[in-house]
Amino acid sequence: MTENQQLDLAVSRLLDEYIEQIRAIMQLAKFTSEQASQLDNTIERLKSQLLIDYPWLDESTAQALSELSIEIEKLSTSRDISEEQSAESKNSIFAKLDTLHKNATENSMLGESLPELLHISLHSMASKIFPSTDLLFPSLLVSLVSTFETFISELFLELYSRFPLAMSEKAQFSWKGVASAQSLEELRSKIIERTVTTQLFDDFDAWIQHFESKFGIGVPKNFLSDGLKEIFLRRNLAVHSGLRVNPIYLDKVRLAGEHPEVGEKLIVDYSYIEFAYQHLSVLGFVLSWQIAHKILEQPSLGFFEDQAANTTYKYLLEGKYDSVHQMTSVLSKAIPVISEDVKLIMQINGWLSLKRLGRFDECRNDVSTWQTSTLAARFQLAQLALLDELDKGLALAQQIRGTKELSIVHWLSWPLLEEIRNHEDSKTSTTDIAILEPMS
Repeated sequence: MTENQQLDLAVSRLLDEYIEQIRAIMQLAKFTSEQASQLDNTIERLKSQLLIDYPWLDESTAQALSELSIEIEKLSTSRDISEEQSAESKNSIFAKLDTLHKNATENSMLGESLPELLHISLHSMASKIFPSTDLLFPSLLVSLVSTFETFISELFLELYSRFPLAMSEKAQFSWKGVASAQSLEELRSKIIERTVTTQLFDDFDAWIQHFESKFGIGVPKNFLSDGLKEIFLRRNLAVHSGLRVNPIYLDKVRLAGEHPEVGEKLIVDYSYIEFAYQHLSVLGFVLSWQIAHKILEQPSLGFFEDQAANTTYKYLLEGKYDSVHQMTSVLSKAIPVISEDVKLIMQINGWLSLKRLGRFDECRNDVSTWQTSTLAARFQLAQLALLDELDKGLALAQQIRGTKELSIVHWLSWPLLEEIRNHEDSKTSTTDIAILEPMS
């Protein structure tokens, strides 16, 4: 196996692992968003804490204390509340107090500690209980960026191992460090590891500069947006200042519009995690493709093409249309695609993403004037589906369905054909109704 082939395998493996890891983080973010009401259930969290701190409490008493604390907190902090609502809240509070009092008469330990427990639960409610998702989403942002940093550090390790002369000639090693190496190969590995570790202390702009200056691997300038760079700055705030803006952030951020004030707390929610995921996934592809195109042998590029096509298809299935649009638009301009089929697939996926995003007018003319008469039937079907030529599309789909042009699995799952599938279902339903209607 040649050195180029070894690097080919290493880069493709790293990209595959990276994409799967950040997809797993995104799935966890989606689960967190879907379960937010349960995760942020203050009653359950306060009850759980009471049962941990006071294991002799029974669950019903802990539940009552938690509900009571929250009602008192709401009543004491509410500003716009009618007299009727206030009376209802007070009646509810008195009812819960009465229940707790009855329980206390049956349990001397509870009776003696009830005033203290009420004070503690109220204090916990007022000063300690806040939404769990406020902690989880920033943690997921940190995980996303850390996964990317691991990915590029491993890319640097592979590149420096293949091109050691790209390292600085000014690198110095102590005699102790040299003497501790068992061989020249071990010393070489130590120098490479130290070089990469040092580079990781730099910021995002410096990482991109290293790729370009050391290896001639560039990232399209139009992709290096201020929003992409801000992801790394916001991650730093999450790690070092609880997302509160500091002067370093303001000095480096270049976002349009008004900037936040020093001390202001930024938000990391599901939509921001999705934004970061979209940019970091595409960035991983761009770097890998640039390495493949710049360094690797031409035949090896097929893996990266297939992976990009498969990934955009997965994103379509998951409804991540922004990711599909960004990936197809950036990669189509940044990377010369060898396979005509892959180029067409990326183009179709990009058009479909715009259609699903309600922006089809941006590409309608391109789709309408696309010459498909000499292309495979599946591409002709794609054009008909994009333009909502449902009758013609269904007729063609029925001709090629079950062949290598359109497998049954592909027919049932290809997002592009959703309208045509629905059209067939509606025609079938209409026929069934006509059959059931009595003859006049």
